[in-house]
Amino acid sequence: MDPREVWTDILRAHPQFHGRPRYDYVLIKVSDTQCMLAQLLELFGIAFRGKQYYMALILPFDRPIPLLNRRRDNDLRLTRVRSRKRSESAVVDTETIIRGALLTEEYDHPGEHFVVDAIDDDFWWRMKSVKLAQNINM
Repeated sequence: MDPREVWTDILRAHPQFHGRPRYDYVLIKVSDTQCMLAQLLELFGIAFRGKQYYMALILPFDRPIPLLNRRRDNDLRLTRVRSRKRSESAVVDTETIIRGALLTEEYDHPGEHFVVDAIDDDFWWRMKSVKLAQNINM
């Protein structure tokens, strides 16, 4: 592969994408050492003083995971994340979005998701090298 190739990560946040709602998940840079997973709820632009800014309304997955089953998750090398309440959504600059992510909701615990990192080499390496932030003040 030519290192000059540019990869595009197409992300969607739409209530009727081919007849079904689709709200993709993303990895967001919070600081130099921390990242956070979130779900895109809306993408929009703001014009201010002649300049266009692109923003995203997100549902952060930065709540602590209950102790129940934490050891099992570690033994199976699973990463579980937990979302905030929808009323605690936040707005971020789209420049902080690193890439799309694949999460799957846990059947027995609504609001908790597993990170699926095994199907994408780049995302697997990123998940091994970043620290997921918790309780971000947004």
